[in-house]
Amino acid sequence: MSTQQLQDQLNTLQSEVDGLKRISELPNRVTADGTEKIAVDVLGTEYKMDASVFFGDGGKTVDGDYTLQEKDRGLNIYITGAARTLTIPASLGWARTNDCKVMFEQAGFTINDAAVTANYPQTVQDVAKSIFRIFKTGTDEFNITQEGAATTPVAFSAVTDIHLTLAGTLNNQTTPSAAASFNILSAVLKGEAEIAIDTTGKTAFPTITESASPSLSLEPLSGSEFEPDSIFDLYLRYNGVKVQYFFLKR
Repeated sequence: MSTQQLQDQLNTLQSEVDGLKRISELPNRVTADGTEKIAVDVLGTEYKMDASVFFGDGGKTVDGDYTLQEKDRGLNIYITGAARTLTIPASLGWARTNDCKVMFEQAGFTINDAAVTANYPQTVQDVAKSIFRIFKTGTDEFNITQEGAATTPVAFSAVTDIHLTLAGTLNNQTTPSAAASFNILSAVLKGEAEIAIDTTGKTAFPTITESASPSLSLEPLSGSEFEPDSIFDLYLRYNGVKVQYFFLKR
């Protein structure tokens, strides 16, 4: 290697070090309020870095209703106060597979998804400290999943829609359902659900149907024999081929 080639490599390395040094010095050059776009020159190319991304810990707190913004992708958003509304606007500007997480401090919240196509893999539970992952799946299309919201069994007695989730959906545990039929709306691989059933005044178990997209095949399995005026648990699981289900008497 010639002296000139060695010098060229040293110059290139110094440029890279200088570029990294500029980034490391950013806290001393800009404010940390998350409002300023920072120009960073690395090897002669200018990059724009959002100050909220550089200085933040990946999260922010909002006291009031909130509309998602382009810069919120990848962030954790904590919404304080009661009866708050989170709005997902059209043309958000996120790329497919971009996401964020939103936690509501109190119950009584609303997710306004009127401007987009929203898919909910499970029934939303209105409880405090609810955490939602909002995941963009296509143009103005989002998958919205609720994580670890239920701290007590769900008491819905009128809910007849079933969502099979990896965490497992528990419905009607404190108020067993006397509904005559249940309909499966969605299922993920290995997704499960458990529903308490009340057969008071009944002559047969409730009917299980599906209207998922794509459609699902159903397979009843052997369980407990039907008895009137009793409490049963309906168990469902999706194995990737069929949704298998059965009833067990408590």
